[in-house]
Amino acid sequence: MNFQTISAKEAKLKFFKDDGSPEDGVKVLDIRDERSFNEGHINSAQHLDSANFSEFLQSTDSAESIIVYCYHGIMSQGVAAHLVDNGFLDVYSLNGGYEAWVN
Repeated sequence: MNFQTISAKEAKLKFFKDDGSPEDGVKVLDIRDERSFNEGHINSAQHLDSANFSEFLQSTDSAESIIVYCYHGIMSQGVAAHLVDNGFLDVYSLNGGYEAWVN
């Protein structure tokens, strides 16, 4: 099994409530640098980097749906593939990244 890609529009329809928060059982991971994350991110997103990645792997249910995003949707694909390699079953890379989300 491999990760899937998803557009911002599809993600909003499939994984987010009307108030913009993610549905239960959905984790949203922002892999951009901390400064960019602090300047703005998707509602309820968790900042993920090398410092907290192992903790995330150990503390997260592998059956949860995971949406990974970066700036433009390129780097998130590698992280999504790594999550699948670590046993996560429902992993998506956000096409166009955060830029697509806000536009």
